[in-house]
Amino acid sequence: MFVRSGVFILLAFQSLAVLAHHWVNQVYDEHSLVSLEVVVQEFRFINPHPFIAVVLADADDSDIWTLEMDNRWELADLGITADTLRNGDLIRISANPSPFNDRALYIRSFEHPRLNFRYEHNVRRLFELGEE
Repeated sequence: MFVRSGVFILLAFQSLAVLAHHWVNQVYDEHSLVSLEVVVQEFRFINPHPFIAVVLADADDSDIWTLEMDNRWELADLGITADTLRNGDLIRISANPSPFNDRALYIRSFEHPRLNFRYEHNVRRLFELGEE
């Protein structure tokens, strides 16, 4: 009986993890994509999804946007660290907007000129800028 209960609890937690991973399409519009040039104000390399606070490159510093990224562990496997994005870095992003918050986006790709790479969501490597 104890083993059966333990298996049930384990399966329940696994099911919750799968559901939690697929919540993105309920918070962000995967059918819309916006492209922006932004300046990093703060980078939080946290679990489960890192966040970047940014301002638009051509706006004042009071108009803060929040960008959510892919799973922290997947980003770490690509070589992204807490030091990859620094305050003042200019990056170009493509992201899905949130229908609930007009200043929240989920990053699908970004270009990082200072470090000369491009990140693509669900691609298991970084690209040099200019590389296809």
